Amino acid sequence: VNGLPKDTANWILGECMSILRQKKLSADELDIDAEKLGTIVKMVADGKIVRNAGKRVLSAVFNENVDPVEYCSANGLDSQSDTGEIEAAVKKVLDANEATVTKYKNGETKVRNALFGQVMKELKGKGDPALIQSILSKLLD
Repeated sequence: VNGLPKDTANWILGECMSILRQKKLSADELDIDAEKLGTIVKMVADGKIVRNAGKRVLSAVFNENVDPVEYCSANGLDSQSDTGEIEAAVKKVLDANEATVTKYKNGETKVRNALFGQVMKELKGKGDPALIQSILSKLLD
């Protein structure tokens, strides 16, 4: 992908090779539309979809040669970057996990990951991770 050579290489070496291994195929048998792969890489890099959604789209492109953008729309994989919606999810998780919030405020910073995970679960894995982290910071500190 123009401007994203490292990301593209990582997708080929990581995700594409993973699919090939699952199908017991060799690297020589990688048959994927380069433009579609580029679209997936760019969508993840731009935050339009989260990486896990990108993996799902890649699998669909590999197996069914779908259009990545149409597949994302049809399957509701577009990343949620609505600040209000994400903030509501973060507040809901913080309210439901008062003990964990107390631990965090008492210096157990590792529990923040659990809170982040709960927010992602609340958003069905479609929340923009950077935005979630930012809102978590704002509401916890």
